[in-house]
Amino acid sequence: MGQRAFIASLIFLAVLVALSATPFPGILIGFAGWLVAGLAAAVPMILIGGVLKLAGIPVTDTVLYWALGVVYVVLVPVAGFRVWRQVQLQNAGKARRAGLELALLVAIPLIVWISTKPRLAVLRLSQTRQPRSTEVHRFGPKPG
Repeated sequence: MGQRAFIASLIFLAVLVALSATPFPGILIGFAGWLVAGLAAAVPMILIGGVLKLAGIPVTDTVLYWALGVVYVVLVPVAGFRVWRQVQLQNAGKARRAGLELALLVAIPLIVWISTKPRLAVLRLSQTRQPRSTEVHRFGPKPG
């Protein structure tokens, strides 16, 4: 992977993460992230769960979710190690590719998480109104 393509891909990924915090595009980007995450999790979960159930091992969906979560948590340091190893071997193209894979592993759950959270706290604070002096407060009417 060339340096320009790597930088452009990282910028595009950063823009997607930033847009996922906005109301309209964030919902669409989050939906796409859910599709990617769902398909990436559903296929192995169906295969692993089916094989284990055929073998007579009782498994629940919750156990499979936790197992896939553990696998995902292990994938991130492994991807980081691949980046470090390619940098040590001075293979710039493969190091960039591994770095982009690491960035995707971190960005996709981040996009899904940000898009499902309520809008940013700054937006909520700007929409709150200040109490008037005639309103009753927590400890009774406001003096003065």
